Amino acid sequence: DGQIQDADKLVDARKRLELAEVVTFGIVVRRFDAHTQIDLDAEATLKPIVSDPRAEHYYNLLLDQVADTLDGLCDPNSMWGKYIVEVQQAGVHRPCTNYNDKDLCNADPGCVFRDVLAACVDTPCLKHCTEGGCKNDTANGCYWEKTEQVCYKVPGCAGYTEPRPCGGDAACEWRADQSKCVDRPCNYPDENSCTADSTYDCEWSSADQTCSEKPCQHGTETDCAADSACVWDASCVGSGV
Repeated sequence: DGQIQDADKLVDARKRLELAEVVTFGIVVRRFDAHTQIDLDAEATLKPIVSDPRAEHYYNLLLDQVADTLDGLCDPNSMWGKYIVEVQQAGVHRPCTNYNDKDLCNADPGCVFRDVLAACVDTPCLKHCTEGGCKNDTANGCYWEKTEQVCYKVPGCAGYTEPRPCGGDAACEWRADQSKCVDRPCNYPDENSCTADSTYDCEWSSADQTCSEKPCQHGTETDCAADSACVWDASCVGSGV
């Protein structure tokens, strides 16, 4: 609000922050789309205290843009997040938009492939800046990476700890008897791989070009009973049999 009264102290304050290895960001919040002279003056006053490169450590934002900017603070792909989270080259996370392959996307703990968008996007886990908030997000299968101090998703189906998000992933299925999410059997892209599976009883649909486990192949009565199309009779069989 208005001019900073002790602007002469900003440069010295910045030096002290740098000695303490503090990364400093700044936001000028304006009320109107157009940049007024007051906004520009505030920007010029703020720039000397933010970290280098200064052009990437401050924003001049409308009030309703601030929340979205702060939401991405812990995201290594955002302009500010890349200065907070040290991304190791062998460490695993890279910009999600770089992945064109679904499997490679989902294997990155910072990314998730959205079938609806047909694109690789940031996992919602990246929005959590604290260990507590990260661990409490069980729906998205988040975990706290202590070395990098960032919230990632557990890669693969094991990251889901609840039936609904697990079932919403076409590559996963929920095992009620084990109370965990596992890779869906028979998840193959072609007929040869599908019919060659010796572990599960898989069948290929020529109409849908999809591979799926034959119905009612559940090994336990609990899983069988959870499938409305099946009944347990010494083994799991179709309810119409």
